[in-house]
Amino acid sequence: MTRYLTCPFCHTPSPREHFEVARDRAGTFRVCPECSRPIPDLEAALPPLKALSAREKALATG
Repeated sequence: MTRYLTCPFCHTPSPREHFEVARDRAGTFRVCPECSRPIPDLEAALPPLKALSAREKALATG
């Protein structure tokens, strides 16, 4: 299953693999293959997921 990202500038949906990734001091960006504008990579900006403890897993599953 291919995941698509939609550019907020040109509104073109493109497969995620077609976006180029760029980095600078401000952060990580994906570059739209259609309009070449940088898009902040929100997934890269998120903190890594924390591993759940056994107690947290038990509480989540009920």
